[in-house]
Amino acid sequence: MKQKTQKINETPKQTQGQIKKQRLLKSLFQNNTFKKELNQILEIKNPKKVNKQLWGLAKKYNIDYSFGSPLLDLITEKKVDFNQLRGYDVDVCQLYDVVDEFLNPNFPLDFNLPPSKNPEKRAQFNNYPLHIGISKYASQRDIVDFVKKHWEDIESYFANKPRIPRIKPMEERNELIWTNKDLPVKDVLKLLEKKYPDNTLTYTDISKIIYDEKKLRNSEQV
Repeated sequence: MKQKTQKINETPKQTQGQIKKQRLLKSLFQNNTFKKELNQILEIKNPKKVNKQLWGLAKKYNIDYSFGSPLLDLITEKKVDFNQLRGYDVDVCQLYDVVDEFLNPNFPLDFNLPPSKNPEKRAQFNNYPLHIGISKYASQRDIVDFVKKHWEDIESYFANKPRIPRIKPMEERNELIWTNKDLPVKDVLKLLEKKYPDNTLTYTDISKIIYDEKKLRNSEQV
């Protein structure tokens, strides 16, 4: 599949979740109770306590507190331009490349046992490398809209990844024969006729398929 690339300076499609998140942030940052709690935290002299309290505030109100977040800008610049909130990475859904984030040996991890050293987690992340984070504020429509508008990103990520081949009817039939190869041929034929009423294979055909499958499987193991 040819990888799709986004045009330079092309404006990303705005999702319903972004509009909802921007509206929630604007309402929150203008709320007097929230502003009072934030100001009380910022008056604390101990930087470690301030940081701990800010993380608690972010958790309480379900908002991001990290580099480049609206909350951090509100603290450092004392203001946020609500007309420019689209410039932030705010949405009720997020797309995460967990392989790059957690299995990259150069990525600093704060874990007692990093996922890269945990075989179960490593297998899980390799099998499902892209994760969608869903906020408690997200609706079904928000999630569907997010996936639709990020589908090019998802396709691009998997563009060079191997595809799982579809099992063709003949391969499925041969698999049934191979799985029951230790049965008498007449019993295998009965199984075929039960699952495939239009079956035309004879005893000789079944024996030939078992022979070919054995040869094929042995060659694959070399």
